Amino acid sequence: MAGGIVACLIAGFIVFPAFVMKSIWNVISAYSGAVPCISMLQGVLLWGITVVACLTFKKKGMFVEFKSTNDLSQAEMEEVMQRIRIQRQMDIMTKAMMNAKAEMDSQSTINTDENKVEEIEKNNIDI
Repeated sequence: MAGGIVACLIAGFIVFPAFVMKSIWNVISAYSGAVPCISMLQGVLLWGITVVACLTFKKKGMFVEFKSTNDLSQAEMEEVMQRIRIQRQMDIMTKAMMNAKAEMDSQSTINTDENKVEEIEKNNIDI
């Protein structure tokens, strides 16, 4: 009984749509002549590509949940969210400090270059 159910599901969700995709592809290839005809196995692959593309590009995301959040109490969940907020603020502060350090380094490089230019000008005037 279980084998019959599995066979019907495979026929209904894999084999028949693959047959339809193969037939559509072969009709298009007969009229256009630009693409070759495909076999049933290639129809299954085309059906798989279509399903994966539809799942990938649909508007609402598909989520897979491995662990339920029911194990966490409301207080524990709030604590986790607070840690996430603190970490996000720390990341922003770290980026700001890195940008400030990079700006200071570039300013010191400019000042060093200006000092070298002044020294060269002094040496040229003295000569």
